[in-house]
Amino acid sequence: MRNGGGRVITYYGEGDGKTTAALGHAVRAAGQDRKVIIFHFLKGRRDVGEYIYFRRNCDNIEVHLCGRPEFFIPGSDPKPYIEDAEKCLSQIEEIIKENKCDMLILDEILYAIEYNIVSAKKLLEILSKRGDMHVILTGGKITEEIRKISDIITEMKEIHHHYKHDRETIEGLDY
Repeated sequence: MRNGGGRVITYYGEGDGKTTAALGHAVRAAGQDRKVIIFHFLKGRRDVGEYIYFRRNCDNIEVHLCGRPEFFIPGSDPKPYIEDAEKCLSQIEEIIKENKCDMLILDEILYAIEYNIVSAKKLLEILSKRGDMHVILTGGKITEEIRKISDIITEMKEIHHHYKHDRETIEGLDY
């Protein structure tokens, strides 16, 4: 379902590595002098390694945080997250309309859809205008509509993760 040369790559599942894979594409594109814009949905922490690194060192990678300092927990009040997401979607529409980048990464957007923070219909409408812009989507569950527009789909499956046993995240490894 291509509307130009831009590909849609989707990393989904409950395994670790979705964001890491997407950021690998960002580094690869930046290395080829491409402009990359990243939106982290449901995340607002500024002490995360990739956020710090890209802000300090990468002129052609722009990072936007679309969330609160704490990750959204299902059952909590979604209103502030919805407001943040709507602002980011407006920015994304403008970025696509003005063709401001070569690659757009929407990290955790599938969780935002799953938790009814973002409308899948609205996202698909925005992405339908992407032209030659490559888009990478990450998150937990993939919808049938996202599946249909994706050129590459990779499911991340957790086999074993230290967090399940000791509940500690490790700076520089997990964030």
